[in-house]
Amino acid sequence: MGFQILIVEDDQLIGAYLKEIVSKHHRAFLCRDLQSAKKAISQTHFDLVFTDLNLIPTKESLEGLEVIETCKERNIPSVVLTSHGEEAVIQQAFQKGCSHYLVKDEFESELERIIRNTLGDPIEKYIDRYLNTTCSDYRALLKSVLERSQYSNTPILLTGDTGVGKTHLAKVIHSFTDQAGPFVSKNLSELSDHVIESELFGHKKGAFTGALEDKKGWIEKANGGTLFLDEIGSLSPKAQVKLLKVLEEKIITPVGSTEEIKVDFKLITATCDDLQSKIQNGEFRVDFYFRIKGIEMPIPALKDRINDLDKVIRDYNDNQTRKLFFTDDALNTLKNYDWPGNFRELQSLLTSLSSQRESLITEDIIKKLTQPKNSDDHSNTFLTPKLSNDILTHGLPEAVRRLEFEAFKKVVSLYGMKPNKICDALKISKSVFYRLQAQLEPTHG
Repeated sequence: MGFQILIVEDDQLIGAYLKEIVSKHHRAFLCRDLQSAKKAISQTHFDLVFTDLNLIPTKESLEGLEVIETCKERNIPSVVLTSHGEEAVIQQAFQKGCSHYLVKDEFESELERIIRNTLGDPIEKYIDRYLNTTCSDYRALLKSVLERSQYSNTPILLTGDTGVGKTHLAKVIHSFTDQAGPFVSKNLSELSDHVIESELFGHKKGAFTGALEDKKGWIEKANGGTLFLDEIGSLSPKAQVKLLKVLEEKIITPVGSTEEIKVDFKLITATCDDLQSKIQNGEFRVDFYFRIKGIEMPIPALKDRINDLDKVIRDYNDNQTRKLFFTDDALNTLKNYDWPGNFRELQSLLTSLSSQRESLITEDIIKKLTQPKNSDDHSNTFLTPKLSNDILTHGLPEAVRRLEFEAFKKVVSLYGMKPNKICDALKISKSVFYRLQAQLEPTHG
């Protein structure tokens, strides 16, 4: 996806021709009269408007000048479409506020030059609009990925810690591509092995116990669009083989069916796991790994692009009625914090700050929300007064149980309810995870 561009041209054939040219690299819209053009401009965000000046062929009027004025009111650059020998009317258009003029006969050859001269690089603009980053290295990588993925279905693998924004980036990549189809997003860690094939490929009624009706799988739902699979490291080797075959043959067969369905979709996967270690341990297939990493996109942690914090706060304030104001000491504290939960933790912090009475956020307020209780007084001892009291009051086994549960809640708040990630972080088994999850869910109900 490039820019959103409106063409205002009364001639049906010329308008269709101009729209076809623009649509090769941008999202093009066509209006044939002044009224519909004004309505479109008021309802849709356009990056640029091309307009003919004479929109009523039977009259010697210049209604296109009103289009230019409307664009100027909304800070939208406009370009006049003209024929040779119309210097006088072009001068009027410049006086009304248009940015350039373009001779219709030269439209195809001059279009991209005019767009770049007027708007700059569409990918840079897109990054500015949808991604909160000022980090030059990360921007360069983002631009490269968007350029390479715009016109192809090459699989993309997003890697990075929990909370860095992998799902958001997947949506941004999908929206930038030429495919205007659906975006289907699923987290693989939330599903057990025995249902994953049915979810991916769909099933027919009666295929297994509980299959009471036909069901489309994720891949078929994403046909013509993008399938985003988070926590790809959770996918079993058996399911990896079947998904690999789909990626190579572009055909799926629902569970319990012999029907082959052709599919065409972009696959974006994401993980916070070390897939190389999983390959060495036999948990991840090397052929599947190389198939899904057609384009690999490592996403840096918030602490590695801490200057983005200012922009995230500005964008957050832009969407709030009640603004947050930070002292210099408070901002420095935020920038020196480690952010183990990355952008998800930052968003959670901003939400917590908004719920407080204070609009001026000081260093003390930040420290209360980001530092563990008693961290100043007991930084050199694991046995805090609270833990000591629990041991003396309830006994060591009960104190350990409570400590285990508090640690579980803390990791869930950082990573979300992701079994594999939580088990890795706490070094616990799946059975312990499900026991602690069962204890937590009633408190959330």
